[in-house]
Amino acid sequence: MAVYSGFAGTVLEFRTAQYNRTLRAFESKSSTAYDEAKTTSYTLRASAWHSLYRVRLLADDPEITRLAEDAMAIVADMHDANDKAALTQRGDDVRCAVEAFISAASAEVTTARPLPK
Repeated sequence: MAVYSGFAGTVLEFRTAQYNRTLRAFESKSSTAYDEAKTTSYTLRASAWHSLYRVRLLADDPEITRLAEDAMAIVADMHDANDKAALTQRGDDVRCAVEAFISAASAEVTTARPLPK
């Protein structure tokens, strides 16, 4: 459960960083604020990848891994939005992808078999 909830949290933190990075880019890609936002985004992207690898190692159901990879792909592309409306839509898409992942992961966690003694 900790791995799945950790992945969801990390992706949502990355989402916030991507919002900030993209909004700073709309203002000016040559600003210090943009450079700092981009650096933060890269740091959180690395954390999100780490969390995704943990999901891949733990998930029994390939659908859970696919849903996690979908969420990661959507959040990673947020900075390519051309305007605020597109950015907001991508952010909403990330949240929906995380919700789908959590629903599938929750089903696996609640039906998990106990470890042998």
